[in-house]
Formats: sequence, structure tokens, C-alpha cells
Amino acid sequence: MMLASVIICLATFVVVVILLRRDRVSLGLPISYLGSLLLIHVPGAIVHLFDRHNLLIQQRPFTEVGIGLTALGAVCFVIGVTLANLRKHPVVPRPANRTTFARFCLIGGAIATIGSFLFAFPSIRAIIERGGLIWMLAIVVGLRGAVLRSDRVATWRWLGALIIYPVLMLIFGGFLSYGVAAMITVLSAVVVVARSRVRVVIACVVASIVGISVFLSYFENRTEIRGAVWGGAPVETRVGVSLDAFRQIKLFNPANEEHLAAINARLNQNYFAGLAATRISNGDAPYLYGRTISDGFLAVIPRVFWPDKPIEAGSG
Repeated sequence: MMLASVIICLATFVVVVILLRRDRVSLGLPISYLGSLLLIHVPGAIVHLFDRHNLLIQQRPFTEVGIGLTALGAVCFVIGVTLANLRKHPVVPRPANRTTFARFCLIGGAIATIGSFLFAFPSIRAIIERGGLIWMLAIVVGLRGAVLRSDRVATWRWLGALIIYPVLMLIFGGFLSYGVAAMITVLSAVVVVARSRVRVVIACVVASIVGISVFLSYFENRTEIRGAVWGGAPVETRVGVSLDAFRQIKLFNPANEEHLAAINARLNQNYFAGLAATRISNGDAPYLYGRTISDGFLAVIPRVFWPDKPIEAGSG
């Protein structure tokens, strides 16, 4: 059951990529969304398949339910993307050089990201921090254009710029997840326009292996990294701690119990989904009947106007 669900999830990702690569006019957001979803579900299910010594056996029933629901959701998502593509009008993509605009967004995004950490006032900081996301627009425009023009020098240059935001978020915020999410969004646009299917497949496989290995190193050293960042250490110290962590990168080893435990702890949202579904089916917890939707509307109200707003960042 669990293996079948994992295969279905991976298959849906392949189908979405194929659908969007047909006319190559998409920015790849469906790929980004589905990829980000599967990232926090599929690795967690896979480690349970590799768990020969039953180290994670207590979570396995809930994980199996959760990955099954994830597979169902992924299939429904693919159906939606397919229906949306049926209504698209034919468009012929034309290569264009928007390097100046991309550089403007890149510099503006970097300044906004750094500036957001200089303000302690939540509302102002939130506005500036969101403005920093124009960094993503810069890389999408620059990198996508370079790939369409087959400009290898510009492609590698924009790939180099791709790590700016993740590095800033790690050094100034102590988080790797925000930078990874941004990179997935940017690279999804490149997946759509890349000419070689073989290279797309190879790149996805390599990125998955390298990404998991980087995550394992970060997870092992995140206490030290966050201690330096949140403790107000100098930038040099933060950079040093981060570099020390990534010098210890090791490839994922399915026989390594620590690797399995780390992935299960952070990339296995199936457990929570399965636990919630089980509690609801057993009558131990009720449905929220739309409360998450109403909370979403309340969440956008600035705290400067509502200091005691009950909605907080993170999961309720």
C-alpha cells in the first residue's frame, strides 16, 4: 500500500512536468506546488520502506494513511492541471533579454531581505520581508531567458545568483526551508523551458539526492547554526558555523538509522495527516467546518491594527 502510494505520487509529478512542457509557456508554478508538497511527504514514506529494523514502526500505520491521502490529493491536482491546460490558447514563446529588469529585482530583493532583519516591528518587517521575494522574480526572468536563448554563460551566472536568497535566509534567519522553497519555485520555471528531456530527468534526480544530503547535514547542525544566528553572533561567526555544517555533507544512506530518523522527523508530514484522519474517523476529533478558511482571512490583518490577534505563524 505504502509503496504503491509513493509510486503514484512520483507518477503525478512526472505527468505535471510533461503537461507543462508541451507548449513551454508556463512559469512552472504547478510543478513548484506539487514538488513542494511531495518533498514533505514522499521522503518520509520512503524511509519507512527502508526501515528494516522497525525503528519507526509506531508511526507506520499513520504514515501509511497519510501517504495514501497525499497520493489521492496529488491525483486530483493532476486532474485539475489537465483540465486547466485544455482551455489554454496556443502561444508561441519568444526569447527576450530582460537582464536589466532581472538585475533590478535581484538587487532590490537582496536589500529588502537584509533590511527585514533590521526591523523588530512585526508589521513593517513582514512587509519588507515579502518585498524581498522579488529576488525570485529576478532569477525566474533572468534564468528562464538565458535558457531560452541557450546562453550558457548567463545560465551559470544566474544559477550562481540563485543561492543568494537561501544563503541570506540561513545566515540572518537560521532557516533552510524558506530558501529551498524559493529555489524549487525558480527551478520549476526552468524545468518547463529546458530543451532536453534527458537533462531534465538527470537534473531532477541529482537535485533530489543532493537536496536530501544537504538537508541531513543541516538537520544535524541546525542547533549550532540557529544558536549563532538567534544569539546575535557576528556575521563571520554565522558564516563559519554554516560552512562547518556543509563541509560534513554525506550522501543519504538508507542503512543509516540517524538518516532515517532525521528524514522521518522533518519530511514525514504523512504522520500528522494520517493521525488527524484516524482521529476524525474514530470520533476523537471533529472537522473544523471551514475554520481554517476563516483563519486565513484573519491572518492577513496586520498585527499593528490588531495586537491581540489569535492567529500566529506556524500550525495551530
